[in-house]
Amino acid sequence: MSLFFVLLSIALSYFSPPEIDPAWAKYHLQQFILFPAFLGTVILASHQLRFQWPQHFLILGFWFALVMSRLTGRWFGGALNAFLVFGVVVAVYFLVSLNTFTPARIRVVCGTFALCAVVMAIQATLAYHTGYQQEKLVRAGRIAGWGIVGDSNDFAQFLLVALAFLGAFWKKGSVIRNALLFPPACLLIYDIYLTLSRGAMLGLLTVILIAVSSKIPKVVSAGVAIMATLIFVALGFGGGREFSLNEGSAAGRVMAWGSGIADLKAHPIFGVGYALFTDFNELTAHNSFVLCFAELGLFGYFFWLGLVVTIIIGLERVNRIPPASFPDQSIPGLLRALRAGFYTFLVTSWFLSRTYNETLFILFALCGSLIHLPQVAALVPATPRKPVPWLRLTLACEFMSLIIVYVTVRLRSF
Repeated sequence: MSLFFVLLSIALSYFSPPEIDPAWAKYHLQQFILFPAFLGTVILASHQLRFQWPQHFLILGFWFALVMSRLTGRWFGGALNAFLVFGVVVAVYFLVSLNTFTPARIRVVCGTFALCAVVMAIQATLAYHTGYQQEKLVRAGRIAGWGIVGDSNDFAQFLLVALAFLGAFWKKGSVIRNALLFPPACLLIYDIYLTLSRGAMLGLLTVILIAVSSKIPKVVSAGVAIMATLIFVALGFGGGREFSLNEGSAAGRVMAWGSGIADLKAHPIFGVGYALFTDFNELTAHNSFVLCFAELGLFGYFFWLGLVVTIIIGLERVNRIPPASFPDQSIPGLLRALRAGFYTFLVTSWFLSRTYNETLFILFALCGSLIHLPQVAALVPATPRKPVPWLRLTLACEFMSLIIVYVTVRLRSF
């Protein structure tokens, strides 16, 4: 029962009832659903509760950093607002994490996510070609979704993750089952094309590369990625817009990155404050990493980047296990789907401000659940019980990402 309410909460976050009909706004349905979801999780699934360290610690630290970023500016009302607004995302993270304690439950969440994307893709396609709800789902010739994916770039990112999640239902040798995945995959790809998102092309390449890299040699995988790139360019993915630092939109984004660096220099510890980037720059950061260190400083950036690093370490450790070793043969497919979805979100987030996006934290939860499955953890080689490796790597990534952003900004200035 608790899982049902979790799935309902996820669906409500994407199909925003107030946006479809403003009369629903006063009911706060998603927040209302979270209460029975938590109650059911504690009562009905308490015997299965698993605490994923260090991920749980890091997300609580990140939540604390959001509040501190406002408190250091002596804005107590803003601190409370940050606590409550992001608290919904934290709640969804913990509910997904605590309720996905078997491969079957992880697959159910992946399936719900993909189903939401397919339904929304059908709506957007109809809006584009028939005009039905065109005023809500088509903007400047680009399709978009509802709720938190109401922006075309957000929608493309959402569809890419859903495309990756379809891989969780692929079964070797099952012709009929695999054939049923083909129509929704084609629909998602077509709608990704209709978003005219340039970043989506890179995300689609990431999905393809991860999907084929486990089946064929890496050199051949690279060749497939290059061919796919040429095909996408020829088909006009991204609306035929230029991929260059000197192109108008890209230049504006890089300038916003420069503003983020300036914000960090002025407020290095706790940043300028959660959701306050546009108070210091006309455009948002258009980069999840830049947005994080600009608004939350090095303190908040450490926790966010720590989540990314620990999930990557865990996924790659599991990926090194021979597929035949798993007692449940659905796990390798889940691993490929979650790796593709997670890495695709990260790649596209380099060009989008999605630091606090609920989809990212659902990915954190699902990937963490897979990593900590008992049948998976038992196969991962034992390592010294020291937090130093991930801690050291997080600090190194924090430093290197700042250098990369700084060098990119400097190159644009020449």
